[in-house]
Amino acid sequence: MTWHPVIKNHELKEGAKTCVTVDGIELLLVRKNGFFAIENLCSHEDAPLSDGCLEEEHVVCPLHGWKFQFRTGACETDSDFDLPCFATRVEEEIVYVFLPD
Repeated sequence: MTWHPVIKNHELKEGAKTCVTVDGIELLLVRKNGFFAIENLCSHEDAPLSDGCLEEEHVVCPLHGWKFQFRTGACETDSDFDLPCFATRVEEEIVYVFLPD
């Protein structure tokens, strides 16, 4: 497993989200009292969650409104559709995401 640099921490404001690509995997990176990373594609219909909106501790899919907890990847609509989440850390103002090799 490897830590991958994805963004400078000042490039993502508190309460915002962005899409980053690491080793060909699209991730949704959220900054809300820390940094959180989950797979960017909705597990229900493959819509990009980065096009959705943030509501409290969730990102809402722009296609059908399914809600995913961005801290854990848990799908509020159906637990069979939970998304993988990835550890993050900030070191010397760079945000890193931990991915399996």
